[in-house]
Amino acid sequence: MSRTAIAAAIAAQIALAPLASLAADCPTTLHLHGYLTVAVAKCGFREAINVVSAASDCRAQTGHAAATQFATDGIRFAQGEMKVKGGVLPWCASVRSQYPSLISGPMRRR
Repeated sequence: MSRTAIAAAIAAQIALAPLASLAADCPTTLHLHGYLTVAVAKCGFREAINVVSAASDCRAQTGHAAATQFATDGIRFAQGEMKVKGGVLPWCASVRSQYPSLISGPMRRR
């Protein structure tokens, strides 16, 4: 399964599952949070509060260093995808279509 498919599955899990069940997969939750942080910074989106809350809970469970590494991996993944998609605007459009329940607000390139 590709990383994009895994991220989409986790996005669906976050959107539909209670936060307690997310703790079992903190590395993926933190990776997704890192990925969506890039969408916030580059596209002007707002990240869903349930993702932020789950990532915060996971950070407390995994510790600062591990949480930072997982989130950094998500940021790097987003940066790589941005290159593959042909830049910021196409990537932002892709994120909006893939994760509509996890981001909100109008797309504003920053």
